[in-house]
Amino acid sequence: MKILGLIILIILSVLALFLAVCLFIKLSLVLRLSKPRDGKCSFDAHIYMFGGRTVKKFNTDKSSEGRKSKDDKKKSEDKNDVDFRLTEKIKKYYNTFLKIRYTWLKSKRKVRKNIFCIKLFLNIKFGLEDAAKTGMATGAIWTAIYNVIAFLSNFMRLTEPEIHVNPVFDEEYIEADGECIIDFRLVNIISILITVGINYYLVNKKLTKKEKAAINYGKSD
Repeated sequence: MKILGLIILIILSVLALFLAVCLFIKLSLVLRLSKPRDGKCSFDAHIYMFGGRTVKKFNTDKSSEGRKSKDDKKKSEDKNDVDFRLTEKIKKYYNTFLKIRYTWLKSKRKVRKNIFCIKLFLNIKFGLEDAAKTGMATGAIWTAIYNVIAFLSNFMRLTEPEIHVNPVFDEEYIEADGECIIDFRLVNIISILITVGINYYLVNKKLTKKEKAAINYGKSD
C-alpha cells in the first residue's frame, strides 16, 4: 500500500509540475501572406515558443501532382439508391453542422477569452484596366475584409487591425503582403479543448436523444 501511495504521489507531482510549466509556456502563431506582382502567392505559418525559437513551420507551396480524378467513380448506380444515399448524407451533414454550431455557441466565450491577436496587417495593391471596375472592386474588397475581421472577432480578441487597400487605375496589377500574430498559452489551449470536448459530448448526447425520440414517434404512427 505504501508503494502504491508513493506511485500515486509521484504521478500527481509530475502532473502538477507539467501544469505549472504550461502556465509559463507562451506560444505565438505567425501567419504570413505574400504575393509579389510577378510571382506566385505563398502562405507560411510559424509557431514560436517564448517569442523566439521556431517550433513548427508550415508552407502551402505544394505540387498538384498525384491528385486523383473524380471521373473514376462508378456511374451505373441505381437512381433510387443514389437518392437514398444523398438523403442520408444530407441528414448526416446537417446533424454534424448542428452539433458543431451548438458546441461553438456553448464554448465561444471560453475560446475568445484566452486567444489574442496582437497584430493584424494587410496591404493590397491591385488594379484593373477599367477604372470604374477597379473602384467597384475596391469597395467589394473592403466589404470582404470587414466581414472577415468581424468573423475573427468571434474567436479571439483583436487589436486594432492595420489594413491598406490601394487601387491602381488603368492597369492590371496585383500585389499583397500580410501578417497575423496570435498569442496563447498552452494551458489555455488545454482548457479550451477540455471545455469544447465536454460541450460536444453534452450536445451530441442531447441531439441523439432527440433523434431517437423522433424515430420512435414515427414508428408509433
